[in-house]
Amino acid sequence: MMKYLKKYGKETNLHKTKLYCFLEENKDIFEQAGYPFKIKTYEELFKYEVLYHSLSNKNKIDEAYNHFINTNYDVLDYLNYDEKRKMFDQDLKPILEQCHCFKEPESGQLVYLPHYDLDMNSRYINDYQMLTLKQYQEYIKQYSKDINKPYRLYQFYPFISSFSSLKPIGKDDHYAYFYYPESKRVYLFDQNDYQCIDELIFIDKYQDIDPSLEDVKEIVKIYLNEDVQSLVDTLYEKQWLSEKIYKKIKKKLK
Repeated sequence: MMKYLKKYGKETNLHKTKLYCFLEENKDIFEQAGYPFKIKTYEELFKYEVLYHSLSNKNKIDEAYNHFINTNYDVLDYLNYDEKRKMFDQDLKPILEQCHCFKEPESGQLVYLPHYDLDMNSRYINDYQMLTLKQYQEYIKQYSKDINKPYRLYQFYPFISSFSSLKPIGKDDHYAYFYYPESKRVYLFDQNDYQCIDELIFIDKYQDIDPSLEDVKEIVKIYLNEDVQSLVDTLYEKQWLSEKIYKKIKKKLK
């Protein structure tokens, strides 16, 4: 049945989405960090969005430390390591309050930079001075430029946080389901490798509606129950399917 919905579904152009246009306008942030700006799929779009906010947080922290050094250079020579750290912590606190973050459940640590591991996150937030050492500068320079890194480190937590525009819908034994309001589609991500393996289209090309998140969750629940007739009827009742497409699909299901 889903193949019919894909056939009659509302078309969407990735490169005309507001999110893509925003990322393209700000592509310098990726290129300066060593990430080539190449977005050809919705999966890449979602992962570049997370990366954008992560790199943006990093830049804000870097800029805050540089400002701290330039503003206080005349007194820093008289302070010990711990005093400098505490002094910078006070400057950094209001900046972090404006940054995207999520809590890593096992450690309870707040993650502001999901493209980095927990140790690097801790250094950036609690001990930035350590990052000025040559060994850390080299580590940062050589760090893997892989947009999939955040998910190997933190599973789907970046997607279910303010880093992402995706809306978590649910999961089964194999996949996690996320809804993206701009394309009005549900994306299936494999729970083992965090790759997008399919998309679900529930709204046909003749309908122009903005479904609520609760309605999307209801539809996905029916889909997961594999109740095809109920799914088609519910889509029609909610006006996600026009009468024309509804009749075509019902006829093919007989």
